[in-house]
Amino acid sequence: MKYRVNILVGVPQVFNALVNAKIPWFFSLLNPIRVCVSGGAPLSVEVLETFREKFHIPLLEGYGLSETTGGICVNPREGEQKPLSIGVPIKGVDVKVVDEDDLELGVNEVGELFVKSDSVMIGYYNQPEETAAVLQDGWLRTGDMAKIDEDGYVYIVDRKKDMLIVRGMNVYPREVEEVLATHPSVAECAVIGVPDKQRGEVPKAILTLKNSASITEKELRKFCHEKIAMYKNPKYFEIRESLPKTATGKIRKDILKQEERGKRYEEEDSVVEMTKAGDGI
Repeated sequence: MKYRVNILVGVPQVFNALVNAKIPWFFSLLNPIRVCVSGGAPLSVEVLETFREKFHIPLLEGYGLSETTGGICVNPREGEQKPLSIGVPIKGVDVKVVDEDDLELGVNEVGELFVKSDSVMIGYYNQPEETAAVLQDGWLRTGDMAKIDEDGYVYIVDRKKDMLIVRGMNVYPREVEEVLATHPSVAECAVIGVPDKQRGEVPKAILTLKNSASITEKELRKFCHEKIAMYKNPKYFEIRESLPKTATGKIRKDILKQEERGKRYEEEDSVVEMTKAGDGI
């Protein structure tokens, strides 16, 4: 063939699978891929570094939205590539991070990411109210919490709707997930908020383990205590064989949250039934 695919774009699960796959020794001689781009979900540092060592191919993390009809930021192939960063804005794209009053924030301050570009949508079809909620003076409200460092590299902290408030303090599940992902026994993890009578809401970590790995809740708790503030630590840990995902490999946190709500309702119903029985009703 005269023309061969030489750029591979995929979600993190694709590159995770390649990292763990047995590749024939002659693959590097025949492989035409010269650069890979990951997007759609956070890419762990472990997968990033292992992929580069195994294939000797740049793996660049990027970011885009359906509302922007494509990419917004990407780590440069030529230049510094920062792990956990989605890179710098591509040509023709402006970004900023704002607070709750839509005032622009400074370096490394966390707020909502706004995007301006000719590629930003005109609006949602026949949904004027939804359109007005996300478009403001030419800027698109992404719904993602982010920060921009001194070099202009953008870091997605979490989805705004996923942020937890523990005793009045903001907790971003992605930060906790990134810590847990560095544990050698953890394969995948998702952190969600669950109700708590004293703290209002607390983090719960739901995770899967790598093949033949085993770990106790006590070990996981100690691991987190050594790396992040106490109030960010998960109060609960749950180990599963698998996590619900979309067709593109994203973890379905909405399903996990629904399951937790279902458990809470069952517990409340159980308490009601016990109360009735105790009152002789």
